[in-house]
Order: sequence, then structure tokens, then C-alpha cells
Amino acid sequence: MANYDYTPVPNYVAPTQGNMEQAATEIANWLRTKGNGKDVRESLAQAVQLFGDVAAQFINEASGLKGQFNSAVANANTNSEVEAARTSTVSGTGYTTLGARLDAIDTEQASHDSSIKNNLVDKTSNQDVDGVKNFLQLPTYNSGRSLLPASDTGWLQSGVTFGDNVTSVGDFSYRIITIGNFRKFFLVDI
Repeated sequence: MANYDYTPVPNYVAPTQGNMEQAATEIANWLRTKGNGKDVRESLAQAVQLFGDVAAQFINEASGLKGQFNSAVANANTNSEVEAARTSTVSGTGYTTLGARLDAIDTEQASHDSSIKNNLVDKTSNQDVDGVKNFLQLPTYNSGRSLLPASDTGWLQSGVTFGDNVTSVGDFSYRIITIGNFRKFFLVDI
């Protein structure tokens, strides 16, 4: 037969931050060892009450943290970096909020996309679109990390100077292929 404790359960004392674990352990021990039914029921009641008190403390702390977070977010607009980002360094246009600036960028992008979609931009030329060069016709090379601009002069036969102002001698052709920062020069005698 098990050893039961027949002493009455003490009155409930609300836990503090430092003794919650101790209070929970003590109540669990009472549930395991009390011999009288009324003491076991009281232990169960105190366990539920302890759970409620711990939950209330947690909710209060969470509310406090939420208030601190909301305050930090509300005051973030005074940050100099955010304030500086409200003004375009390209156009000099200033916006009241960073969100307004981003919305303006989205609107302008949608306008450009619409122009391209509706064939208002000649994709085969270097036509400017609101001051921005149309590079859609230029070839690119996938470097594995990004698309690098590529160009090819095709075969040319004049315009090369060798050494001390010596222009091309004889019949030859040359070609320059550029991929990103890499340039390859081909020289062919014809």
C-alpha cells in the first residue's frame, strides 16, 4: 500500500515570477500523494488556478511587448534612413511616406510594362522610354548568377591603329565580342 499524506492542502497563494515552477511542482506532488479526496480535489483546483494565473501573467507581458513593438514601429518614421528613402535621388521628388514613394514606382513600372505590352515601344531599337534606354534588343549572356550585357561588333576592316599611329596594313578583318567585363578580340588575315 502506498504512503499517503493526510495533511490538509495549504491555502492557495498566487505565484510570483520567481516561484511558478516551485508552485507547480508542489501541487503536482500533492496530487500524487494526498490521501483524502477533498485534498486531492483542492490540489486539482489549485492547479487550475495556478494555470490561470500563469496565463494572465503571460498575457500581460505579451501585451506590454506588443505595446513596445507598436511604439517602436510608430516612431520608426523618424529614423534618418527611412526619412532619406522618401526622396528620390534620381528625380529629387519627395514623398510624404516611403509607402507613397514605392506606390509611385509601382505605378510608373506598370505604365512602362503597358507600353511594352501594347507595342508602344520599339523593342528592336535603342528608343528612349521616358529618358530610360530600351535595352530589350541587346543580347545577354547568363553567367550563372546574372544576365551580363553582351555585344558583338561583327567583322570590321578599318579603324585599328597599331603602335605609334600606324594604321592597318594589309587586308585583315577583326571582331570584338564583349560579355560583361570580358572582351575577346579576333584578328583574321583575308
